[in-house]
Parts: sequence; structure tokens; C-alpha cells
Amino acid sequence: MRAISQDSMSSSEARAAIRASHEALRGIALRTMTMAGDGGVGEDSLRLQGRTLCAAVQDHLEFEEDLMGLALADVLGLEGVLLVQLEADHERQRSNASSTLSALVPVNLTRSHLIASVRALAESVLLDLTREERIFLRADVDELANDSPGG
Repeated sequence: MRAISQDSMSSSEARAAIRASHEALRGIALRTMTMAGDGGVGEDSLRLQGRTLCAAVQDHLEFEEDLMGLALADVLGLEGVLLVQLEADHERQRSNASSTLSALVPVNLTRSHLIASVRALAESVLLDLTREERIFLRADVDELANDSPGG
């Protein structure tokens, strides 16, 4: 992804950058789901993957928050409502990642609880990404309406 300053970035470029971040995070979440479903994966590897997912969630949220206002600038009349909704979603996502990270610490955590913890976070990440992408689709449609002749 090319580095451009937020000042020169269009709203569609901001959404594209966020979508690229979504794809990277989705890949980590899917890899986590695969590992959680593989009975041959060791607990240390699963803990490491869980920590990797938690860190990726945190990094993604910070990146997304830097661009979200610009990314949703084209949403007709709803940008403020959507930003409030996304902020609440981000707080929940941070809490989920923090809870999962805490759950990974105890060495005596049973394998089934370890699997359940990392799987629950991965599933919630995948659902959240899909929900956010629906918001971006709305922004894309609104942007087309704004840019089209007579729109």
C-alpha cells in the first residue's frame, strides 16, 4: 500500500486503505480459526496465534480510527451516527481482545478453554469486519450519488 498523507487522501482512498487493513486482519482471524480447529496444534502455538490476533486487532483499530472520519465523509446525513456506532464497536472489540489476551496468560488454562477463547475472538473479528464493510458499501454508493451528474 502506498503511503499518502491523510491531507491528500480522498474518502474512497481512505476506505480502500481500511479495506486492505480488513483483509490483513481477516487473514489472521481465519488462520486463528484454522489453528483452533486443528487438534494437532500445540497449546504454545495456539497461544502465540491468539496473541498475534489480539495485537493485530489493536493495530487495526488504531489505523482505522485515524482514517474513519475521512472514510465516511461521503455518507449522506449519517456520518456522525456511523462514527458513534463504530466507536462503540471499537470499544467492544478492544475489550474482547483484552479479555482474550488475559485468558491466554494462565498456564493451567485447559485446552478447550484456550481454543474457545481464541476462536471467540476470531469469530467476533470476522463478524465485525463484515458489518463495517457494509457501512463502507453505503459510503461508496453515496459517493457515487454525490459525484454523478444530477446526483
